[in-house]
Amino acid sequence: ELYTTSPTLQIITSGGAENGKAHCTYQYRNFRPIGFIKTDTTTHSQPLKDLSLGQYTYTITCSDVAGNTDKKDLSFSINVDIQGPKVTNVYSSGSMLHLLTDELSTCSYSEEKKQFTKEQGTLFSGIGTKEHSTAIVGPKYHIICWDKEDNAMNPITVNT
Repeated sequence: ELYTTSPTLQIITSGGAENGKAHCTYQYRNFRPIGFIKTDTTTHSQPLKDLSLGQYTYTITCSDVAGNTDKKDLSFSINVDIQGPKVTNVYSSGSMLHLLTDELSTCSYSEEKKQFTKEQGTLFSGIGTKEHSTAIVGPKYHIICWDKEDNAMNPITVNT
């Protein structure tokens, strides 16, 4: 299971002619085989980009100068967090506003704008945590939290 949408296929060949030096291709489903971007040695790599969530099987074929060929299937799944954090609790205690989230996150607020970037807002304490707090200084807070993958939640408004 991989947690990136842009993994790299990496293959090491050994044995055969020239001590494992080979030319390798990869093939997805019934598409035509494509040569690895780095091949014709004993280590082969091919970056993949922007894969969707799901299961993948690539057929890897490597051949050396003597015609020795090996073919293997390489299977993996892409499982990436694409959801923003969720606020599980908001409460005030004395002059502090507290916010709890369901995953490690960083939260910002704006007293005026409902939509804003992390940089445009004022950060809560608790960067990269589930517990966030800030001093209450105004009557209304528009709050957005982001997780480590930079997925943002829908904004919430808290009246103090």
